[in-house]
Amino acid sequence: MKSWIDAFTAAVVIADERRIEKLISTMPEFDTKEQRLQASALIQEALRLMESEKAKTLETMQKIKKTRTFLAGHKKTLHYEYRG
Repeated sequence: MKSWIDAFTAAVVIADERRIEKLISTMPEFDTKEQRLQASALIQEALRLMESEKAKTLETMQKIKKTRTFLAGHKKTLHYEYRG
């Protein structure tokens, strides 16, 4: 149990989302109340991390969409003139 908690702590600290997911799927039964509380706190922190990453991804996607819309609008209004 201790090694799982240590590995999960490390994954949360370095924000390794794939490792967090893998560790959650292999979460063991905990022997003591202290271990359960510690695991619960770590999982809550991992959820906060995932929500933060989700928000950043959404923000990036919205910026990309605005940029694409802007560029698409500019293509229609650009007039090329030869000044040879």
